[in-house]
Amino acid sequence: INAPGTYTVVATNPVNGCTNTSTVTVQQNIVQPNLTPGNPLTLNCTATSGTINATSTTSGVTYNWSGAGIVSGGTSNTPTVNTANTYTITVTNPANSCTNTGSVVVTSNMVQPNLTAGNSLILNCTATSGTINATSSTSGVTYNWTGTGIVSGGTSNAPTVNAANTYTVTVTNPANGCTKTATVVVSSNMTTPTVNSEPSLVLTCSTTSGTVTATSS
Repeated sequence: INAPGTYTVVATNPVNGCTNTSTVTVQQNIVQPNLTPGNPLTLNCTATSGTINATSTTSGVTYNWSGAGIVSGGTSNTPTVNTANTYTITVTNPANSCTNTGSVVVTSNMVQPNLTAGNSLILNCTATSGTINATSSTSGVTYNWTGTGIVSGGTSNAPTVNAANTYTVTVTNPANGCTKTATVVVSSNMTTPTVNSEPSLVLTCSTTSGTVTATSS
């Protein structure tokens, strides 16, 4: 049989033609277990892995997740994943072996922020300090400069520096935690000129004025 119902059997004695009957009641339990998949998840540069989930109000169900990127917990209701994918959850009710399936979508936002470093800078005896800069078209980024010689503005896009060095800027997109770096080279031209002067001049009563000279190479 393959359907629920009341089945009757009739037994007949061929010797005298007498009969007897009996009934058997067949019930059916093919109700799927309850299943509610959790919300979608977005991975980013700060959260490179995360937890997805599913719940069931049916008592005693077992869970089994499938999909490339499951780090741990593939037979629990809250596995950890680290890859964008559509993860399928199958719950099984051990009381009747019925199953139910659902899915949770995991996306990824690992896009680096835009970054353009400014021009190099040359310090000299007139301009002993100067401003370097970097720009980003990505909204809301933060800046962080490193390098010995930063006077001020190390967390702005345009710090002031007073030493020759290679300065590194890191921009961070707070929306996904992703970063990008670039460098600006600051050099220095502080070479003093050489000067040569003529020997000393002696003024006298007859030579009350004279010329002194100097040359530079």
